[in-house]
Amino acid sequence: IVAFWRQNPDHWRWAVDEHYSKECVQNLPAIVRRFLELTPVLVEQIPTGNSTVYVREATRCYLYGFSQACAALCRAALEAGINDLLERSLGSVPRSDLHDKIVQLERFKLLDAQVSRDAHMVRKAGSLVLHVTPAEEREVLQILLATRRVLMRLYRA
Repeated sequence: IVAFWRQNPDHWRWAVDEHYSKECVQNLPAIVRRFLELTPVLVEQIPTGNSTVYVREATRCYLYGFSQACAALCRAALEAGINDLLERSLGSVPRSDLHDKIVQLERFKLLDAQVSRDAHMVRKAGSLVLHVTPAEEREVLQILLATRRVLMRLYRA
């Protein structure tokens, strides 16, 4: 069959197009449903680091049903945002793990209790997805929403 596809690349292109077109149409209702669960993220200051890229890609992963990628990117967005805040507020980013960075921000009163809880939840969930077990879609929605809340606070929305 591989030889056939090599000899007939137009047929291969058509078959791939047919497959992914059907998949997109079938997945569209779920994508729309997930989209309607979200609201716009408004911030006063445009993030300077990679947090924007990570949260945008995490959101797209959530929309398209890639839950594990979403959770992992949420953790990356969180750490990028925290590193950015540490750089802006303290002039440098300590060489410590994410847990210690969140604790440091709490100590300096740069995070309130609720934002800190959200940050720790995202940190733990991202680590679980990367190292222990996959997350369910509903859980990933909560991870994404918490990430967005933390980032809005970090960038003062």
